[in-house]
Amino acid sequence: MKIESIEIYGYGKWVDKSFTDIQDLQVFYGKNEAGKSTVMSFIHSILFGFPTKQGAGTRYEPRNSSQYGGRLRISETVYGDVLIERVKGKTSGNVTVTLANGETGSEDLLEKIIFGIDKSTYQALFSFDLVGLQKVQQMNQTKLNRYFLSVGTLGNERLLRIVDKFQQEANKLYKASGRVPEINQKISQLKQKEQQLKSVKARNNEYNQLQNEKLKLSEHLKQFERQQEDLERELAGLKRLSSNWAHFKEAQEIQNQIQKKALINLPEDGLYQLKQLNDELARIVTTQIKEKEQILQLSRKAGQDERFSFYLEYKDRFKEANLKIEQIKELMKKKEIVEAKQLQDQRYLEQLLHQNGLPIYGEIPEVLSTELKAEVQNLIDLQASIQEKEANLQQDKQRLNFQIEVLNQQIDQLENQLWEAKDFQEYQKPEVVPQRQKRTRKKQSKSFYAVAFSSLLSLVAGYLIGATLGVTLLIVGGLGLLITGYQVFGTKREKATTKTNEKYSYEEYIKQVEIRKQWREKLAEADDVTDALNYFTDQENQFNLEKQQFNRQHQQFSQKTMIPNEVSLEKLVVDDPFFEIRQQISVTERQELEIDALTKQISEWFSGVEFSQKIIGIGMENLATFLFSFQQFYLQQVEIENAQQHISQRVAEIRQELLLGEENQKVIEKNKKSLFASVDVTSEEEFRKKYVLYQELQQKKARLDLLEDQIAEDLILFTNYRDKEELIEALQTQDETLQLLKKKISSQLKQKAECEVALKNLEEGGQYSVLLQEFANLKSELQELVQSWSSLRIAAEIIEKTLTLSRKDRLPEMIEDASHYFNLLTKKNYQRLLFKDERIQVQRQDGSIYEVNELSQGTGEQLYVALRFAFIKNATDLLKLPLLIDDGFVNFDAERRSEIFQLLNEISQTNQIVYFTCSSESQKEFSKEQVKVLQ
Repeated sequence: MKIESIEIYGYGKWVDKSFTDIQDLQVFYGKNEAGKSTVMSFIHSILFGFPTKQGAGTRYEPRNSSQYGGRLRISETVYGDVLIERVKGKTSGNVTVTLANGETGSEDLLEKIIFGIDKSTYQALFSFDLVGLQKVQQMNQTKLNRYFLSVGTLGNERLLRIVDKFQQEANKLYKASGRVPEINQKISQLKQKEQQLKSVKARNNEYNQLQNEKLKLSEHLKQFERQQEDLERELAGLKRLSSNWAHFKEAQEIQNQIQKKALINLPEDGLYQLKQLNDELARIVTTQIKEKEQILQLSRKAGQDERFSFYLEYKDRFKEANLKIEQIKELMKKKEIVEAKQLQDQRYLEQLLHQNGLPIYGEIPEVLSTELKAEVQNLIDLQASIQEKEANLQQDKQRLNFQIEVLNQQIDQLENQLWEAKDFQEYQKPEVVPQRQKRTRKKQSKSFYAVAFSSLLSLVAGYLIGATLGVTLLIVGGLGLLITGYQVFGTKREKATTKTNEKYSYEEYIKQVEIRKQWREKLAEADDVTDALNYFTDQENQFNLEKQQFNRQHQQFSQKTMIPNEVSLEKLVVDDPFFEIRQQISVTERQELEIDALTKQISEWFSGVEFSQKIIGIGMENLATFLFSFQQFYLQQVEIENAQQHISQRVAEIRQELLLGEENQKVIEKNKKSLFASVDVTSEEEFRKKYVLYQELQQKKARLDLLEDQIAEDLILFTNYRDKEELIEALQTQDETLQLLKKKISSQLKQKAECEVALKNLEEGGQYSVLLQEFANLKSELQELVQSWSSLRIAAEIIEKTLTLSRKDRLPEMIEDASHYFNLLTKKNYQRLLFKDERIQVQRQDGSIYEVNELSQGTGEQLYVALRFAFIKNATDLLKLPLLIDDGFVNFDAERRSEIFQLLNEISQTNQIVYFTCSSESQKEFSKEQVKVLQ
């Protein structure tokens, strides 16, 4: 487990602070009050929970932020990369664990990630500081030995504290030479009561007779109890047979397997013979390597090198390949031309496919038959009919829409001119219309003179101007005079009847009647147009059904012929709309075949010279470059060969020796096969498996011996029973006999009790009874105290024995590693650690041996550090957690600090170490990447 990054939302002085890229050995440097202990406490809190308000630990709640908590990014866990976030919540805070796959969990998942240890155990094993080191010198020899030994097994410190507690409580109850403990006092009181009781018993005359009878009954009971013990022992033996029956059967099974898998004709030295043959093969291979080295040396003496030797070895192949180089060059050049032409044709083909709506990598539709062409023509005719209907329909709809739009505009204009219905109805009364006619004409009389005057001006101007404009003015003026005369005449006729001044004139009323008539006509006309539009909508729905039918037929045709819908139907009527595409495909296929043929010829040549790739030093990624380099290499080696001939004979001799070695190698391989055949196998793997089987049989024989040892005392008894059922039947019979005996014992006990009652009745006065009761009470109290004392002593002894057994597996390796670390930290002044009689001793370089309490403070601290680091190394297979150190080495001198930092680097290879320090000298021992400065 490794901490990759630290993100603090709010914790102590740190708010919104992040530390990323945490190294395997990470140093946090800062002066006092820089926040080192806060960061260390933050790591503890995220992993194990915030300290409770009632607890002794500091909570580090931030004063300048409402956020409390943060998160750690962890790697190298059993779940891979993990994000652990803890924020303020009930008791120790709310924790969220997010795995790399997005799954989340809480405390249960976190407990698995940190291997189930709690905060106190983590601080005891993986986190220490200067105070912890200094406490080492404050212990006596016994505590110091136990303290150092507690590092040997995970969780021992807690168990040893429990042992101490049990022993202290037991000593409060009893000490061999004590007077104050409760058991010591009770024993003294019991002895006094017993003396008093004996003196009182002597004064009783009949007591002895009853006592003799009681003794006889006790003897009988003892005999019965001995019989009971014998029966119980026999019953226990039968139960043991029953519980060991599986072992007995296993032993029989192993015997059968050994008999079935017995290996016949297996040489005892078979593996040795195989090793000898393999060694001989290795010797021959080594000789061959040396002989090849001789060839290289001879070549160098004659001015040759490895390249020339390689050439000589493959001379014929080089020569044959060189003869074809010019041909290969022509083939490569031709291939480039064909490939360029193919690329151009392929692009043109893709363009044709795109133009015809065909997929680039799909199949080309087949040429249409006569029946399919007729079907295409039907589709074309149907499409043309639909298009014509659609055009006519759209034209009619546009016309009607335009009409309805114009009518709506006209209706809107007319509605804007309409009177209120109330006014119009009032005007239609018979007595109102004549009066309004008169009033209207009176209003208009004043405007007639203005119109007459304007008309006269138009006549004069028209007469003066002449031409077209003058004629126009003469016409306008004449019309104006006529209209004015007519209105003047009408006005004089109705002038006498006009007396009132109403809202509307009679002309307006007449106009309103006309407007209302036009309005009703337009509404009726709009309704007709709307009905026509509804008709065309029905026609459009019918047309859409025809269009859908056409689309289905077209789709079915496309699926049947594999021709996309995008291809125009008119193109399909011709003989073959895809003729050019087919021709282009044929061209590209011929080009592909030609390229393949050229590639095959070229590849065959390059495959033949692939052996020379390594010696030439150029790969075949660029064939032209390799071709040039190959030709240059060949010409150079031919030139060297022509200049050097005298070395060839010696090289040939060595090659002959190489051939002889190969023959010997074949002989050895033949011998190996003969060896394999002797044990009825064909390969070395089968040969070794057979010997592994032999070893397995030996292990089974050892298991058989162990089982026979376990059941040795009962081996004869096992043969007395055919099967387990018969054994169980005998066990039940024995149990029934035991139960009968127990009933007899119960009867004797009853008689003894009656005798004891009679004894009690014969006792004189109440003094004896009181003393007897007091004696029984004291005896009962003493028994309870002794039982409590025994429980405490036995529990402490069991825990210590358990710890001793648990240390046997890991303690030797841990002591060895601790000796190495201690030797390193003390500049080899101390050679090793010794473990004897549950005590740790140290041996100096001169051979002197010291107890741990005899060491100086600095040496004791180094011993503590060595043991801590040795434990961490040996516990890596069980749990792998970061080690937190808070200025633990400030009391070390410069040389010792240098050694401890070297040791930290070594330990950090397997366990991440986070070191907090305020020493500027210490931070200089590490690289910049390993140091984070806190301010």
